[in-house]
Amino acid sequence: MPEVEMVEGEAISQEEANAPGWQTALSKNKRSPRQQEGASTQSVGTAGRCAATAQGVVRRLAAASRLPRLPRSHIRVIVRPKGGLDLKKVSLIRLSQALATAANLSPEDTKEESKNAGAYAALCLIRLGSTDYQVPAYTAASDDTCKGIIRGVDVDIDAQQLAAMIVNQRNPKAMEVHRIKDTTTVVILFSGLKKVRRGCAVNDPAEDHQCQPKCALCGGAHLTADKSCRHCFQVPFVVRQRRRRRKRAKKHLRAQEGLTSRDSSAPTTWAERAKPRPAQQPAQVTHAALPEQKEDPRIAFLLQENASLKAQLQQMRVEFEALKNSAQAPVRPSSAEPRPAKRRIGTEGEVAAASDSAVLGAIRDLQKSLARQAECFDLVAYKVAVIESRLGLGENSFVPVTPVSLVSPACSGMPMAQASVTKDVPASRQTSGSNHGSQRK
Repeated sequence: MPEVEMVEGEAISQEEANAPGWQTALSKNKRSPRQQEGASTQSVGTAGRCAATAQGVVRRLAAASRLPRLPRSHIRVIVRPKGGLDLKKVSLIRLSQALATAANLSPEDTKEESKNAGAYAALCLIRLGSTDYQVPAYTAASDDTCKGIIRGVDVDIDAQQLAAMIVNQRNPKAMEVHRIKDTTTVVILFSGLKKVRRGCAVNDPAEDHQCQPKCALCGGAHLTADKSCRHCFQVPFVVRQRRRRRKRAKKHLRAQEGLTSRDSSAPTTWAERAKPRPAQQPAQVTHAALPEQKEDPRIAFLLQENASLKAQLQQMRVEFEALKNSAQAPVRPSSAEPRPAKRRIGTEGEVAAASDSAVLGAIRDLQKSLARQAECFDLVAYKVAVIESRLGLGENSFVPVTPVSLVSPACSGMPMAQASVTKDVPASRQTSGSNHGSQRK
């Protein structure tokens, strides 16, 4: 018995409810057991159905784009309409009539003949109604043909000359020849297919042919590039030689660094990996003199001056570091010596006077060291100016003069090089050590 629900409305009697003319609206909500079971798994298979639908659409489009298979005796002419022509809106009868009219063929002449195929292939324009459409057409190769390419054919040779040169009795399988636009490449169409047996590499084998496989790489009795072939993935000789050179270079570098000569694939402990390695010093680049500069006395003199300046700069750096370290690190008394007696605390005046004298002494020492360094730097700058002035002279203006010793009294204790002063040095490049010293102060 169907379920009855109470809703708001007008009350009626039982006779009126059971009177003829009423329909029970319950069939729309009924579900079969199969539908109820499939509803639970509907969400699970949604993604799979979408993917299957997409794949089905791709297959249908690919199948529709393929040309139908025609008999080998038929000639296939492909027409590509342009100019906005929609073939879905044009009937096949009107399209065939327009093609025949454009090819100058009457209804009686539209038969399966090779000359009609040539007429259709020469189409350029068709007329449908009152509109003209461009329709480039060409003849497609049949399924039992293959193509070949010839490069380097002169552009001056026209199509008739190409056909006479290639499509003749000497080439019985050549059917057509066609040039690719205005290039020197020519495409030739041959009848038949060239089949090569993969196992034994026999051209056009017979139906009863018994294949004896032979590898084209090693000559063994197996298929070419088989898994058992040792020459399948053989590394070329050039690559192997390059790898050997790299390996030897790595071994030589490890030997120079003093590392243990062990294989890179051998296991290493954590202590060996965490062991600090010696820092690699940058390679010193030395510029050798050119052959034409070896006998030049000016180049030799300048090289000697450059070497002496480098030595002086290095010695000055060492002295500067020594002064810096001595000022930063005070001398500590050794533990073996007895400690001195404690000093009596003086008055405020004595403490202030002692601190002032200590500060003044430190200032004097600092001024002396700065003056000494300034004079040394002035001497170096003067020598550099002399070298630059000599480099700016001409080839025939070099006049060696007896060098004059320029030694500052503050730097008399250090070994200084002899700098030569010539009259060719311009006045703008000549400098004075005293002037620079006064400016630096």
